[in-house]
Amino acid sequence: MFNKTLTALPTRDAALPLIASLVMAKQNKTTLSELVKQLPQKFVYSDSLKPFPTEKSQSIIQAIEQAPNNKEKAAELFNLKIKINKIDFTDGARIYLADDTIVHIRPSGNSPELRTYSEADSLKKAEQLTQSTLDQLVRLAY
Repeated sequence: MFNKTLTALPTRDAALPLIASLVMAKQNKTTLSELVKQLPQKFVYSDSLKPFPTEKSQSIIQAIEQAPNNKEKAAELFNLKIKINKIDFTDGARIYLADDTIVHIRPSGNSPELRTYSEADSLKKAEQLTQSTLDQLVRLAY
């Protein structure tokens, strides 16, 4: 039943996690609510700087990506005190920290803004990480 490759779906971001969750529940022969209970509790907080020129967003991300030691560069730019495990540049800069928090910055695809998303084990921590990242981005940009 699910052994087919999906072509591009004409949807926005929210549909794909829903489809993936339903497929995962089916594969594990469980309900969606039981599947959710097994997941670690994570909180996400997001905000953005607007207007923020796309060129400036891209130059900040490129400065990190092209640095000889991009982990040190990201820690310096965003004033991160926690060790960086890795950075994924697939869609902006997604920074994985040693305490299992994540901060992700990326330019908007449809407006002149720079978006920041943080994931942590509490909403307060995610909000603080997003705000401190935005504060550093403002400092870098102006």
